[in-house]
Amino acid sequence: MISPVRFCAVLLFVAASGAGVVATADDASQSASPSPQASDSHLPPDARQQALAARDALFARLSGRLMEVMQAHGPVDAIAVCSQESEQIAKQVGDEHGVQIGRTSFHLRNARNTPPDWAQWFVANRVAAEQYLNLPDGKTGALLPIRLQEKCLICHGPTDQIAPAIQARLKEVYPDDRATGFQTGDLRGWFWVIVPASGDHSPHAHGEEAGEPLPQAAGPGRAGPPFGRGMGRGFGRGAGPGGADHREDMQTIHSMFADRNKIRRTVRKLPDGAEAITESDDPQIAALIQKHVPAMEGRVGEDRPLPPMTFHPVFVNLIKHSEDYTFNYEETDKGVKVTYTADDPFVIMLVQEHAQLVSRFLKNGMEEIHNPYELPTVPASPTAQD
Repeated sequence: MISPVRFCAVLLFVAASGAGVVATADDASQSASPSPQASDSHLPPDARQQALAARDALFARLSGRLMEVMQAHGPVDAIAVCSQESEQIAKQVGDEHGVQIGRTSFHLRNARNTPPDWAQWFVANRVAAEQYLNLPDGKTGALLPIRLQEKCLICHGPTDQIAPAIQARLKEVYPDDRATGFQTGDLRGWFWVIVPASGDHSPHAHGEEAGEPLPQAAGPGRAGPPFGRGMGRGFGRGAGPGGADHREDMQTIHSMFADRNKIRRTVRKLPDGAEAITESDDPQIAALIQKHVPAMEGRVGEDRPLPPMTFHPVFVNLIKHSEDYTFNYEETDKGVKVTYTADDPFVIMLVQEHAQLVSRFLKNGMEEIHNPYELPTVPASPTAQD
């Protein structure tokens, strides 16, 4: 039986494995067209960071939705997320980050996921390294490879290793599917991103006009005071899933992840909570840490989560209990010191798990999203009648 957590990451690659310029290895070797010039040496400032932040957000958002469906209905039904919802999720992420974004491959699964013109040569020739191109009108194109993970073989591996129920649903949804027969580590496809010229914040996929307004995030979405007012509140900077504050927060996260080897973190469990010190000897990274921590706590308190906060059990429960713990934040010379305290045993467990989860994200990167996890069991608090 396929576990929900294990399968959700697999289906992300179903979503990420749409149609491309289909070419065999021989086709690629015989290609006579010259390669486009790809270099990041003359990229506009922050274009690479913006593209990578959008990729990470789409990766996390799709995973979260897949996990939600998996837990409720199982792996076969989760395939519908890729066929029916993934395009809208990509559009939402693109609008939030001010870019166009999608997924493509050299083997067909979803015929709608053809690559942009500028990416076709790289797809046909299966170029496995990240590519950045200067496009017309000051835009930047990014092509970011996807390598197949072992857990993805249940949907993309040899057909004799794919469960019959999954094969049947894939055949029903994708009758011309060619996205099987892969091995662990194979190049599976790419995320492609188009970053507009600096100052242009109207990304329309392939030149199409923007669609209906996106739904706003649940919760009050109000701006908080500049510093906390206790019980997990404060530090808010705006409402809704889109907008400059969303892009800024996601780019801050990506910048820290890119240099996470320069970040050190110590966590200490307290009888009533947890203490975490996060620091870096690099002044720029230290400044990012000091910016990120209060911004994220504000999002927890105002129920404006970012991926992966939208689906990981620790974050989901922390948001539900944001009024039940106290958050104390103190800047150090090289980062921050944070203390969470609570009275309820379950909430104490949550803040302790949160502190350790953040450490694992810094160690493992976004891949930590897909590691199996269950909240520890905590005895119920005594009631007044007890």
